[in-house]
Amino acid sequence: MANPSLSSVHIDRTLTNVSTAYFQEPGGYVGAMAAPTIPVSSKTDKFWVFDKNDSLRDRALERGPGTESAGGGFRLSTDSYAVKVHAWHVDLDDQTLANADDGLDLEAAAARYNTDTIRRAHEADFLATAFVTGVWGIDLDGTTNFVKWSSDASTPIEDIETQRVAIKASTGRNPNTLILGAAVYSRLRNHPDFIERIRYSGGGSMVTREIMAQYFDVDKILVADATNATNLEGETAAYSFMATDNALLAYVAPSPGRMTPSALYSFVWSEVSDGTVTAVGTTRIEIPERRVVRIESQLAWDIKVVGTDMGAFFEDVL
Repeated sequence: MANPSLSSVHIDRTLTNVSTAYFQEPGGYVGAMAAPTIPVSSKTDKFWVFDKNDSLRDRALERGPGTESAGGGFRLSTDSYAVKVHAWHVDLDDQTLANADDGLDLEAAAARYNTDTIRRAHEADFLATAFVTGVWGIDLDGTTNFVKWSSDASTPIEDIETQRVAIKASTGRNPNTLILGAAVYSRLRNHPDFIERIRYSGGGSMVTREIMAQYFDVDKILVADATNATNLEGETAAYSFMATDNALLAYVAPSPGRMTPSALYSFVWSEVSDGTVTAVGTTRIEIPERRVVRIESQLAWDIKVVGTDMGAFFEDVL
């Protein structure tokens, strides 16, 4: 053996410029985009609801010379929200922090883990609140109401168009957002409805979200493709998409505000969310008696369906 050898001139150590970790791409969490954020200053409160029928009824009358104008009023009611505080922390003791190799920023890593944990909880709440049956004014399923989109004989573009027109006719607003489960989006990209249309339109051979949105006549398509470990710690690892094989067509307010309808709103308690509204707040807390640094993240929200008539839910589409 030649001396010196390769092993004698180098001692393996951890790199400082690279490491690996699995975090969900932020775009995979669609809840924050589907439910516009409304900052609130109290844990519970109410908001005004203007009567839809009064708003959409044709009531103006012709006025004759010297006569009074026709007139009337409008009805008001209230709805309420109640935010829940969600938090998660990682404790790092001083010995572990002091012994960590260069390039291993444990505090930054803990903050990243916390943020992803809170975002996943928000996404799970959104899916349980809005991506389920029994919530929206229009509930359809692939067993009885339409041909499942997994079949080449199905007509997803016509199915969506029918409900788009129905929502527009009953609310005066055109649904602008289509939310798809990951498997649903994957199937639609290869559905004959789209392949045939783009083949003869000169739009290329790839069905993108933008092209799909044009055919569905919506502003945007959100793909709920966040993944989740479904096993308990210590069990055999198992993973799946958080969203099921469903779809939601809805009107989402582009600019939330007064007298602005929307299918969903997310009421966020900014004072408790570490002073933030759209981002997860993270704080560094020193616990001297334990010689520990706590990295803690927190966000307080209530995802609420405020316009059941502004959504059409498609269940079990594949």
